[in-house]
Amino acid sequence: GSASVAGVVWWDVNGGGSVDEAEPGVPGAGLTVTYLGNDGTAGGGDDVVFVATTGEAGDYLLPGLPSGFYETVLDETTLPSGATAHGDRDGDDPATTRFTLGIGGFESDIDFGVVGDAVLEGRVWNDRDGDGLIDPSEVGVAGVEILALWQGADGEVTIRATSDAFGRWAASSLPAGEYVVTIAEESLPIGMAPTTEAPVSATVGGGESVNVDVGLAVLLQIESVIWLDRSGDGVIDTDEEGIEDVLVNLYDEDGELVGIAETAGDGHYQFADLAPGIYLVELDRATLAEGLLATSDRDGVADYSTLVDLTGGLDVLDAHFGFQTGLPVTGFNLAWFAMWGA
Repeated sequence: GSASVAGVVWWDVNGGGSVDEAEPGVPGAGLTVTYLGNDGTAGGGDDVVFVATTGEAGDYLLPGLPSGFYETVLDETTLPSGATAHGDRDGDDPATTRFTLGIGGFESDIDFGVVGDAVLEGRVWNDRDGDGLIDPSEVGVAGVEILALWQGADGEVTIRATSDAFGRWAASSLPAGEYVVTIAEESLPIGMAPTTEAPVSATVGGGESVNVDVGLAVLLQIESVIWLDRSGDGVIDTDEEGIEDVLVNLYDEDGELVGIAETAGDGHYQFADLAPGIYLVELDRATLAEGLLATSDRDGVADYSTLVDLTGGLDVLDAHFGFQTGLPVTGFNLAWFAMWGA
């Protein structure tokens, strides 16, 4: 005969049912190609059986076949552990394809998609306090695309999943192996950023399910004023102006300097795009004019620094620092006090 049949057995990790260049082949898979004889019926007594085994790229080729009716069966016992046939050209039994070879014909797409039984799943949630733990009051985030990158034999393959209304996501029917789970940045809700480690490496065995949760939080800001508190009452009065050119340092919970701001002409300073957490706001005293005395700040202790808690998921707009020139206004008569002391 002069007809031929060829195809590929491949990991259909994206479930598309058609061979994707990024999806690797399955080597060592056994196939039985049966010529069904003149009656075109399996087991009719005139069948001729040919066998093939896929190569390193998952492909196979059987040349020199007679024309007529054929049946190709994928031997699932030769697949990797946990793998099963998922789809073929005729859309019926995923491990069996029937076709006809004409005289000198060449059927090049007798392909078989294969899936595994491993699962990656998890939840994308609004980690309001930024602690990396799913608290009872914290809700899921929908519409975030998770990328599971499989380190296949032929390179990296990307499997995609999207979080549902409850933040849940899952990628099932995966081959066992090494994966890297990360987030498609373009799918992040505006103003949110991860609070958990990303990317995350995960090893999934056959039949196993591995959970990878992804925390997101709204990025926050600290915006406040350093001002000349002439009345010494800790309240920014309309006739009290800001102090410009003061440097403000921002430290995280580990004591690392994470930002430096400078007050504008109206005394305002700002730190933006902050993850939830506890921060220390501290003034650079060297940038304050001589003779300025602290009158107030947010924590009630006028010591040039204050702690700011951003774990509630809200911006802080009142980390103010008040200053007076000369002696502070105390509310008592200094001359009378001096006379009494005499």
